[in-house]
Amino acid sequence: MKVLELFPTVIAKEINPKHTLIKKDILKECLFLKDSNIKGGSNWIADTYNTCGTHDINDNKKFKILNDWVLDQIRKIYVNYWFSK
Repeated sequence: MKVLELFPTVIAKEINPKHTLIKKDILKECLFLKDSNIKGGSNWIADTYNTCGTHDINDNKKFKILNDWVLDQIRKIYVNYWFSK
């Protein structure tokens, strides 16, 4: 994992090794959600479609592999970066 400390913000970059495996199913689900859910994020500055406040991907089984990987990366940076200081 590459870690960059930019002012008080830590930015990490990592590539999901299962990206190719889950990409097609995630894309299908995202397009389905866009067609079946109202747009969320009314407080967003940009006019980007999102499901903020209208759909929680943490409760969507189609996102489980991705969500689990993201949480694992958060744990890794927390342990390896914050506790190493």
